[in-house]
Formats: sequence, C-alpha cells, structure tokens
Amino acid sequence: MKAFLSSIALLLFGLNLPAQTWFPDNAVWHFDYFNGSFEGYVRMEVAGDTTLDGLTGRRLQRSRTVLNHNDQQVSTQQMNDLVVRYADGVVWVYVSATAAYDTLYYFDAVPGERWQLAELSAPILCDPESWMEVTDTGSVSISGIALRYLAVDVHYLGPVPMVLQDTIIERIGSTQQYFLSHDYCNGAVDGAEGGSP
Repeated sequence: MKAFLSSIALLLFGLNLPAQTWFPDNAVWHFDYFNGSFEGYVRMEVAGDTTLDGLTGRRLQRSRTVLNHNDQQVSTQQMNDLVVRYADGVVWVYVSATAAYDTLYYFDAVPGERWQLAELSAPILCDPESWMEVTDTGSVSISGIALRYLAVDVHYLGPVPMVLQDTIIERIGSTQQYFLSHDYCNGAVDGAEGGSP
C-alpha cells in the first residue's frame, strides 16, 4: 500500500495540475500482471489527443512487460491503445465495436445510482448487463491533494454471479481492479489484460 500511495504522490505532484484533470499530459499508471508462468506489469500512459466520434479524447498507450519464469526472459508487448475523455462528471472510454464512448466511471453519482460496465475488453465473458453501483462517496487527501472517491459494488452477471467491492479515486481509477472492469471476468477464462494498480 505504501508503494501504491508513493506512486500516486508522484503522479499528482509531478504533474502540478488541478485534481479535476483525469488524463493530464505525462500521466502514467502501472497495473500488476500475472498469467501462469508470466509475471510483470501493464504500463498505461497518456500519449496525446485524438478525435473520435466528433469528440476530443486522450489516447492511452499500453504495454505489458513480463518475466517468463520458464526461461527467465523478459519481454514487452504493445497492447491496443485506449481513447478516454472526462466531461460532465463522467469518465468515458471509446468502444470501437459500437463506435461510441461508453461510461467507465460516473463521478457525479450518488449512493444507489448505477451504470452498466463499459463493454471492454473484448471478448466479454461476463454478461454485458453487468453493472457498477455506488454505495458511498467522499473525498480523500493524498499528498495534500483532495480527491473525490466512489465506493462501489461491481455486479458481475454470468454463470457464477458475483459482487466485488471497489473504490474508484479521482484521477487514479480503481484501487482493486484493472482499468477496464470487464477484464476481471475475462481473466478467469483466458487471462486478464492486467490486474490491480
């Protein structure tokens, strides 16, 4: 947890931007990665602006660096870029299959409100009707910067329905899961894209 908070402090102080900016220039996130004999991390970083569906978004480049425990070789693979944007209290992610932005996090939500999980990453192995429901809201101070948070229950529907609790922090995202919520279900079958931050 200390390493997690230290990383967040560097992200917040290194950018010297207001807390409301979700995807500022030079922002970088790291997520754990584990899949059988492969262990490492996913790096996600802001790589500039792009326009999709007539709206300006931020392009997030992603790569996965892993150690293969079988042969002790380290390798890095490029992953598909994501396009995200923040507007009107909502963090949006572009879903190419529908050629539209979908809600990743609804930051103006109040307890009891919910939204369907954005349909990434594909293929989706849990029911696409899975949803995130807000159970509490508040703010937390990290390195002297006040950031809003949402406590949520993530309802995964499928052969074995489950509910996972998580906390979404402004500018950071999930504290328990990978950036794309559906990835949790996908990981149970054919390997997740990433893990917790």
